[in-house]
Amino acid sequence: MRDDDRMNDRYILVEQPSDSGAGIGTFLLGLALGAGAALLLAPRSGEETRRMIGDRARDAGTKARQAIDDMTATVQDQFGAMRERVEETVGGATSAVRRRRRQVEHAFDAGRSAAHEARRELERKMAQYRAEDASLDAGTARPDLDGDESP
Repeated sequence: MRDDDRMNDRYILVEQPSDSGAGIGTFLLGLALGAGAALLLAPRSGEETRRMIGDRARDAGTKARQAIDDMTATVQDQFGAMRERVEETVGGATSAVRRRRRQVEHAFDAGRSAAHEARRELERKMAQYRAEDASLDAGTARPDLDGDESP
């Protein structure tokens, strides 16, 4: 086969994602099968073999419970750490919202005060205009709205 022919061949590559849980299960299955084969092929009496199978089964159960306890502790630790991070994030966001709310409230109060002041100033000027209008009707001198004396 020439190099050119090999370049035109198509290959399909199939990859399976690794699953850490499947690796542990496969290991435990292999361990159990290996132990069973070793016991069956070992030159021991039936009573000794049964006792040894019982001992090894108890050992395997103990190891499995220990592995489960270790995984449970790890998951609980990771969950606790994540919970703390979420609480910190939420706490920071809550503080930011409160800070922004106070800023908006202060701005609103400042706007309200400015509006009241503008209204008072407008009412004062309207009163001056009315007085001017009344004085023009009566033939008196015109009052100065800016506080300056005008001729």
